[in-house]
Amino acid sequence: MLNLGEAFAKAGVVDDSRVEKVNKEAKKEARKSQAKRTTKVTVEDAGERFDGKVKWFNSEKGFGFIERESGDDVFVHFSAIKEDGFRNLEEGESVEFSIEKTDKGLQAQNVVKL
Repeated sequence: MLNLGEAFAKAGVVDDSRVEKVNKEAKKEARKSQAKRTTKVTVEDAGERFDGKVKWFNSEKGFGFIERESGDDVFVHFSAIKEDGFRNLEEGESVEFSIEKTDKGLQAQNVVKL
């Protein structure tokens, strides 16, 4: 299926180089728009660390939740665990972490086992 720019080029209304330029610009704008939607904003002051306990963690799926001392649950993805090799957390394990706010809610970052 042709996009609109390719259809115009095929019909001779615009040249192929212009179509490529417009398509590249559209893709660039789409990436910018997506980046804005997924930009992370730090909730607390930069560098602030929190203590918590792992509420649950599914090692097969690579995510779970940490319960903060305040009682709030924070999502944790395996990629945020600062550890070499297979990154996993055990239920009840004490951890220290920072928090970032994403478009989906609070997420733990720089998770270190205590």
